[in-house]
Amino acid sequence: MSAQRSRGYGRPFTEKPVASPADVARRFWGKVTIATPGSCWLWQGFIDGEGYGRFYVSKLTRNTTINAHRFCFEALRGPVGALHLDHLCRVRHCVNPAHMEAVAPRENILRGVSPTAANARKGTCARGHEFDQFSIARNGRTHRRCSICQKASRNSRKALVTS
Repeated sequence: MSAQRSRGYGRPFTEKPVASPADVARRFWGKVTIATPGSCWLWQGFIDGEGYGRFYVSKLTRNTTINAHRFCFEALRGPVGALHLDHLCRVRHCVNPAHMEAVAPRENILRGVSPTAANARKGTCARGHEFDQFSIARNGRTHRRCSICQKASRNSRKALVTS
């Protein structure tokens, strides 16, 4: 039963043949628009809810979709491994490998525009005290707090309790 397998409930199905690398490349490049040299290569295929292009690839073990920018980067520059690709152009559906840099996941997050990245870039607390290694009290790994403000808050609570 090499060409057919049972679905587990009686109906057999036929496995689709795996596409050749040339067919996959032809399909991929048919979904890329290059306006001018050096500009973004925009993905015209499926774009997920976060704005990244997705590309359907047939593998020997299963069919799957992968990020289009990762597929292009690995095809033209080589494997990335566990690293993330940072879009230097900030266009999420760009697949131009010249616009990407392979970085550690933490670095990729901190380069972004998320609240986590914005908070990490702050140089002062809400009251204007400079953050430096001596004025930061870390609360676990979740919050960065100004030790000057924290000390003032603690002293005011003590004053309320004792009075």
